[in-house]
Amino acid sequence: MINNNKNDINPFKKKFRIVLTVVFLLLFLAYLFILLSPTGTFKFKRDFKDNIFSSRGFITDIRPGIRFDLETKNSLIIIAEPVYFSIFSPRNFDNVKLNIKYRNNLSNKTPIVELGILKDKTSNSYQLKPIENKIIDNNFSNWDKVIGDNVSLFQKNKNYSNIEDFFNDLENNNLKDCDNINKCLITYNYLNELKINFNEKDIGNLVIDQDFRGSHSFYIYFPENKNELKINYRDLNI
Repeated sequence: MINNNKNDINPFKKKFRIVLTVVFLLLFLAYLFILLSPTGTFKFKRDFKDNIFSSRGFITDIRPGIRFDLETKNSLIIIAEPVYFSIFSPRNFDNVKLNIKYRNNLSNKTPIVELGILKDKTSNSYQLKPIENKIIDNNFSNWDKVIGDNVSLFQKNKNYSNIEDFFNDLENNNLKDCDNINKCLITYNYLNELKINFNEKDIGNLVIDQDFRGSHSFYIYFPENKNELKINYRDLNI
C-alpha cells in the first residue's frame, strides 16, 4: 500500500527546522539584548593589528587614510593629525569610559595625545581631553606639584601648598613672584576666563601678548552700537 499523505515530514527535516528556529530566536534575543542593554552598560573593543580600515564592529570609519602609515600592516601608525573614527552605540548612555592601548612613540614634533568628541557638527568643533603630554613630562616633572579637584599646579618655586590659595591670588591678579601673569603662567586643558577691560580710546589697539594653542572661545561685549570687530593674529606654526 502506498501512502501519499503530504503531511508526513521527514524526521531529519523536522529537527533541522526546529534547530534553525531556535538559532534564529537566540540570535534575535541576543540582538535585542545588545540593542536595549538592560544592564545599563555596553562594552566593546577593537584591535587595529588586523585590517585597519575594515568597517566592522562598533568602532568604524577610521579616516583620513592619508594620515596613516599604510606600509605597516600589523599596527595603526599615525603620521599626521588629527584622525577621526566613529562609534556606534545601540542606545544613549550617560557617560563613556574609554581605554586606549598604544605604543609610546611621541616625539618633539608630536608631543601630545588627546582624545575628543564632536560637540558641534556645524562648526566641526571637538571637546578634547589630554591622554599624554610630553611637554609637561619632560619640562615640568621635577617641579613642585600640587593636586586639586581636576586640576594640577606645577610651580618652579614652591609658593603655594594648596590650590585654593593659588586661585585666590590669581583672581586678584596677585600671584607670588609674578609681575606679569602672561609671562609666568601657562595653562593647558584648563577652562579659564581672561577678563580684559579697556577704555573706548583703546579700541582697535588691544594686544593680547599670549601664545595660544588648540581651540579657544572669546566672548566680546560691545558698548552701545559699536559692533565691528577685526582680529589680526600671527601663526606661530607650532
